Amino acid sequence: MPAPHTPVAAPESERKAQPLLPLKLTPPPPREGVLLRPDLQAWLSEVRLHPLTLVVAPAGYGKTTLLSQWVQDLSRTGAPVCWLTLESGDRSPAVFLAYLIRTLQATFPQIGADAWRVLHSAAHLEQDWPLVAGALCSDLQRMLPTAVFLVLDDVHLAVESAVIAQILGYLLRAAPPTLHIIMASRRTPTFAPLARLRTENRLLEISQRHLHLSADEVGQILAAQDVTLSDAALALLLERTEGWVLSVQLAARALAGQPSARRDEFVSALGGSQDQLLSYLATEVLAELPQEGADAVLKGRITAAAGVGDHAGTLRLIGQYRAICAAEDPDIAIIDAQAALATNDLRRAVFGLEEYFATTDPKHPTYEAAAALYRKAVPENQRSAAQLVTDCAAPEVPQLPDGTKANLEDMMAGQKKVKEFVAAGDIYLKCLTKVIDNKDRAIEERNAAVNEHNRMVGAMEQTAAAFNEQIKRFKARG
Repeated sequence: MPAPHTPVAAPESERKAQPLLPLKLTPPPPREGVLLRPDLQAWLSEVRLHPLTLVVAPAGYGKTTLLSQWVQDLSRTGAPVCWLTLESGDRSPAVFLAYLIRTLQATFPQIGADAWRVLHSAAHLEQDWPLVAGALCSDLQRMLPTAVFLVLDDVHLAVESAVIAQILGYLLRAAPPTLHIIMASRRTPTFAPLARLRTENRLLEISQRHLHLSADEVGQILAAQDVTLSDAALALLLERTEGWVLSVQLAARALAGQPSARRDEFVSALGGSQDQLLSYLATEVLAELPQEGADAVLKGRITAAAGVGDHAGTLRLIGQYRAICAAEDPDIAIIDAQAALATNDLRRAVFGLEEYFATTDPKHPTYEAAAALYRKAVPENQRSAAQLVTDCAAPEVPQLPDGTKANLEDMMAGQKKVKEFVAAGDIYLKCLTKVIDNKDRAIEERNAAVNEHNRMVGAMEQTAAAFNEQIKRFKARG
């Protein structure tokens, strides 16, 4: 099993070079036959009156569909709309700020030129992000004379990073009143200044209960599949699905395969809870869907169950997920370990995490969380040799400036990176020394720590010598 490493931030040069995906800057195209919900469309008039709108609900409740319909309606009126779909990889401040700037520039090319330059020259964006955000908000205040709408979808995937939450909070405080921000998330964000906006009645919140389907809307979805139910069966289906859009859609598909005379009986037999309904869908309907469709449905239900603390339900759903979906998902593995620990199933948690370490790239966004769970679950003197470097975080060797071409600003930034690398290296060496001196550790672990200690000392010396050589080349240019 390869030794896993606690993830560390990639060098700035790597983060800036990451290509931006243009489809993340455009709303998903409208789908044929999508259910139109006039009551939700009516909220758009309220959106125009608030600086921030939050749409919060678990997966499958139609958040993205609602937002894309709003975008269509706004575009018909000529209102400028900027769209950004977030992902877990956007938790890096460099990547997030790059996408935010490009999102706005897609509609307003003149905005963000200064912010883009600062983004590419800042030495350490974990601390220097206010320089980028300040330059961007300065442009927004000067260049947005009329109402503009910025839509951020899947915000929950990015705000797990404290820095991204701070950037969004800064944007809310510094943006002009003409900028209306709409966020969709599976969980309610808590970063400042949301509480203040809520108190001041400047925050519009659309929650899961607002997105529940009505009986008429369930009837429309069934009708699209040529399914008709009695009033009693329709009411029962609404109760069992709790108005969850995706659940109703899948139930409609299942009902379409039943003889008309047996459809009411079929609904009655689904059981007394949404879990039982999903259990049927997982074994019958989802098995007929493309692999990615089954993955998305079950992952949405797992996330929803975990979000409300239903640990037993989470573990049951993960069992269904693994029975249908061939490939394991790192995010699901983390949720599984968290639920197993919460139910005191230590064996399941540890086995799952060690399997996770054996199959997951250390640079995956969930890796640090997995290491933290493992340290929580297993006493230090019982950890496997594979966990050596989850205890001691190895710093990345920085990319050095070329002294024959770099300017003074580049050399100063390079000096700062080298100092940070050496300081982090010293901490790493101290951690490895503790492993080497701990006689309770396995001999394989201690020997591995000795080899890693020597490698790190060599890397620190070589990096310092290489930078000194670049300084000589820089000075030789006069």
